Amino acid sequence: MLGVLSLEKLCNKNQIVNSDLKEFINKMLELLTVENIPEWDNECNQIKITGLGDELPEKLVVEYPEYGKNIDEITQNIREISASQIYAEWNPKISYSHLNRIQELCQVGIDTEFDLELFKKHDAGATGWGIEVSNELIEEWKKSW
Repeated sequence: MLGVLSLEKLCNKNQIVNSDLKEFINKMLELLTVENIPEWDNECNQIKITGLGDELPEKLVVEYPEYGKNIDEITQNIREISASQIYAEWNPKISYSHLNRIQELCQVGIDTEFDLELFKKHDAGATGWGIEVSNELIEEWKKSW
């Protein structure tokens, strides 16, 4: 969630408006409430920006050439965070390293620009998932930046 919000913040700050990038952002946010993870993951592989190292859509690269390389790396790190919890044993240090890289690329200070106390309201437990996140809490998170 924090990685996706950081990407949104980068887009808003730099007036990056692209429907394929928005689709990626929305698909990543769906992970908060999705019930069928393999189906969600398969759907992620069908959108134009997958975060799996595929080339970014030409329109995005042409319209925002100065951000293409960073956006590509940001989307890959976002997918790595989700994959680490889906397909591997959850290791918070690995997720944090990806989040830290996103923070650097987006030029945001996660600890200063987000109300991290709100994110502590959800206990990820030992697996990294925890109980289902309520829609109300998701809305609080979205409004926190």
